Amino acid sequence: MSLYTYSTSYTRKAILFAVMLFFLQGLPAKAQQTAILAYVTQHSKEIVHDLQSPALSDAVMHLVESRRLEVAYAPELLEGQTSDCQRLPNDDQKAMECVLASSGLSAKKHQNGVYVIHKPEKEKKAEKGRIIGSVRNAETGTILTRAHIMVKGTPHSTTSDPQGAFHINHVSPGVYDVQVSMMGYEKMEFSGVEVQPGQDSEIDLKMMETTLPLDEVLITDRKRRGLSLPDSLDPLSYQGFQLGRVRGGLFMSASPSKVEGVQFGGLGSMARDSLRGVQFSGVFNSAESVKGAQFGGIFNTVTGDLNGSQFSGVLNQLGGNLQGGQYAGTFNKAGHVGGVQFAGVANLADGNVRGLQAAGIVNVSGNKQGAQLAGIANRAFEQRGFQGAGIMNYAVKMQGMQAGGVINVSANDARGMQASGILNAVARDIQGVQAAGIVNFAGGRFQGAQFSGILNVAGHVDRGVQVGLVNLSKTNNGVPIGLFSFVQETGLRLDTWVDERGFVVSAARTGNRKFSNYLGVGGPTDDIDNGAIILGLGGEFAHGQRLYSTIDGLYYAMGLEDSDFDEHMAQIRLSVGFKVIPYLAVFGGPSLNLLLSNNPDSTIPLPNRVIDRGEWGSTDYRFWAGFTVGLRLSTNRLYPANQ
Repeated sequence: MSLYTYSTSYTRKAILFAVMLFFLQGLPAKAQQTAILAYVTQHSKEIVHDLQSPALSDAVMHLVESRRLEVAYAPELLEGQTSDCQRLPNDDQKAMECVLASSGLSAKKHQNGVYVIHKPEKEKKAEKGRIIGSVRNAETGTILTRAHIMVKGTPHSTTSDPQGAFHINHVSPGVYDVQVSMMGYEKMEFSGVEVQPGQDSEIDLKMMETTLPLDEVLITDRKRRGLSLPDSLDPLSYQGFQLGRVRGGLFMSASPSKVEGVQFGGLGSMARDSLRGVQFSGVFNSAESVKGAQFGGIFNTVTGDLNGSQFSGVLNQLGGNLQGGQYAGTFNKAGHVGGVQFAGVANLADGNVRGLQAAGIVNVSGNKQGAQLAGIANRAFEQRGFQGAGIMNYAVKMQGMQAGGVINVSANDARGMQASGILNAVARDIQGVQAAGIVNFAGGRFQGAQFSGILNVAGHVDRGVQVGLVNLSKTNNGVPIGLFSFVQETGLRLDTWVDERGFVVSAARTGNRKFSNYLGVGGPTDDIDNGAIILGLGGEFAHGQRLYSTIDGLYYAMGLEDSDFDEHMAQIRLSVGFKVIPYLAVFGGPSLNLLLSNNPDSTIPLPNRVIDRGEWGSTDYRFWAGFTVGLRLSTNRLYPANQ
């Protein structure tokens, strides 16, 4: 699959996932969880995971979030432990075993689908043994770091530390073959390593260097033949540059020792230990530790640490740590990055990213701290910092800010701010702010603020505010503000009242138990021309089981029949209500009213007495005190506001 096809396909999948979250809102909670987990699990298995001996707790969390698994464990079990799993199998059970292999812990999947991490029984633990030892250069005796040691036929593997030592714990008794490999050295296999119960089996691994021919370099054109390097030239003892020839083509040979100077080749460049200078190649550069810069026409790859920069026409790939920058015409792929990634198409990081990712199309990373900037989409399994994309941002767990031109999606919890032109979606809980031109969606518990041009949806609003034309939630302890704010727990209430002028109004009172929105119509019973649309906000206070009081601010737009709306009235009223039966209440109380009219032929009914009347320019005004009395019907029980 081409990179363009991959990024386009993933963007389409994420958008479909966001839309699916919205339409699942009406289903039972169990059905929602099943659908979301099935979708994410299906597509998350397309990702390759490389874990470079992280803390065991981080490795478990990475596995849980990327595979959408449910795991239970005591935190102290994982403290001080690391994971030596180099590559996660596609099977979830085998992936869990790989992550836990070096810790001596086990994971059992229960019938409810939850993996429980625990210590094996003491009797079984005592039966295990260890393989320990060191890795050295067979000729010089120099210690070798970052060599990969694997016990064949088992999931056990590790790498040698800076002192060249290694240890592999919890190996079952038996006789094994141990394999060791490292860049610049021949792959070696040591047979007959016996492991006894409860004992250490110590082996000294010695590796032979891989030598590449450096007999001559032949440079030709139509008119001349160039220089020739003698066979006796030692590639480990000079400062300068290397040239070589393999099957008629130029290449850059490996340098197991320190090189100060320049390497370049037509096929590739490799530096095993440390390179101080520059590598550049027509095909690729590969180095263990580099201080300087790499340039590759096809790609650069580093399995160790790079302090400097990588430049490539196609790909930069880093298996270890990067402190500096990666720059590619197509995309960057890294394990752990501390610095900057820039790419014309995409940035891919399966490990942790600290710094900045910027791409013309898409950013993809495992755990990220910093910023992601992309022309089309950003995706992060766990994001801390800022995501900015022209179309869409996607994160499994979001902490910080997402800013997308079209859609922001967080498949797990979110803390921070989401801002998009169309849709913000969080599958579970959110603490922060969602601001969207059309829709905000929070499937779990919500604390903060939702601002949208049309619709806000939240599972449970613990505290905060919803501002939109329509607000929907299951429970709401915050402040919903809009034309229609429906709370499933409260239900729909219909208030019908009449005032001192004989003006009758029916309005839907939506919201929670303490704060409500009004949307209704009304008018004189004998004059439809003076009908009105009514909007308003109100607060409610309980006084015992049956008695309550309200304070409301209402706006009347007059002229419903011809839609002129050239007369307007504002009303503030205080009411006392009494719950007659669980679904019916009566209320009434005083009001203050202000009428503004630009119609000299107004026929709106007025009271016999007014407090004040006059003109403000071309606008007539009337101010008076009045009253309202009415009935309230509810689809749910009329719980008192504070009960």
